[in-house]
Amino acid sequence: ALKETMENYFAYIMIRKDKVVKVGDRVNLPSGYNGLIYKITPRVTYVRHGLNESLAIIPTKLIVSAEIINFTKEFKLVPASIDVGVSYLNDPRQVEAVLIKIGKRAMNEVKDGVGHHLARQKRCPYLDEHKESCGCDKELNVDVGDGPTVRFNNFSDSSLAFGLRVFVRDYGSQFRMKSDMRAIMYEEFKKYDIRIPWPIRTVYQGDEKREAKEIGQLDEKRDKLADKYGIGKESGAAEEE
Repeated sequence: ALKETMENYFAYIMIRKDKVVKVGDRVNLPSGYNGLIYKITPRVTYVRHGLNESLAIIPTKLIVSAEIINFTKEFKLVPASIDVGVSYLNDPRQVEAVLIKIGKRAMNEVKDGVGHHLARQKRCPYLDEHKESCGCDKELNVDVGDGPTVRFNNFSDSSLAFGLRVFVRDYGSQFRMKSDMRAIMYEEFKKYDIRIPWPIRTVYQGDEKREAKEIGQLDEKRDKLADKYGIGKESGAAEEE
């Protein structure tokens, strides 16, 4: 018992000295529990869940001895990523252009209650309106690119798999951003007739020629968008490993 007490005490001293974590940091514990550091004592540390009022109480020594993920330390930058599958009848280059437009809209339109953009970006959209920056372009410790990142990820069983990613200012902001991006995606997909197919389990009974003809009616409109946002344009941060 004395050994554990001393281990917790020295861990507490180390935390205070090296600032491994501090009150208010968002961390992920080895158990999967995600929350905010609420209080650190020489014996135990309290972690409050990020979405409810539950409280995890752990030995303070675990903060320095276990694999704790700190979402607040150093970088205030969290990816907000969503995946989507589209019809094989849609042109991938056109789809990419629409997704880039969706990401740019989200970066410009999604804000908090006081009007600050949730997305982290090189240039605050307010500057283009001759207003003061909201801070979304300040203290960028990594290259976030000039806009959203779009990836053509795979050929799935019933769809072409794409991913869309923007960076937000903190862990909690990703949930609002992803929700709003999906709403914007629904609007833009409807506007440009980008189709999300039903899963194909056995036999596809749709009329492909009819669908291709319907989708083709908006080819000119989508091509114009592809010229503006499509493949070959700079659309995201540096390649991830």
